[in-house]
Amino acid sequence: MKKKLQKLYTALLGVIPVVATFMLASVANSSSCWFQGQDELPSGAKKYRKF
Repeated sequence: MKKKLQKLYTALLGVIPVVATFMLASVANSSSCWFQGQDELPSGAKKYRKF
């Protein structure tokens, strides 16, 4: 039983870098839209402007 748990633990530790790489790629791709910005202000947002 202890050997099986040790193998499972080792396998789970091997999966962590793969999951971390996937999460890094997904976060980088989702935040890239923020840098591009919006072309125009949406028409519904004009009523929230304060001057």
